[in-house]
Amino acid sequence: MDEAAVAGGRAHLDSLRMTKRSPRIADIAAPATFLASDAGVALTGTWVNATAGMFPS
Repeated sequence: MDEAAVAGGRAHLDSLRMTKRSPRIADIAAPATFLASDAGVALTGTWVNATAGMFPS
């Protein structure tokens, strides 16, 4: 795929999200780091929606 096709696909996905932008790497890394740390030990069997609202929880 060329760069224009990727940009068009991303723009389409962004239009479906509640926040109107795709999550950045840092947006995913922060909760993933928390969940993998000792601080997140109490969270079990939990769904974490990191799609910027594209899929309702």
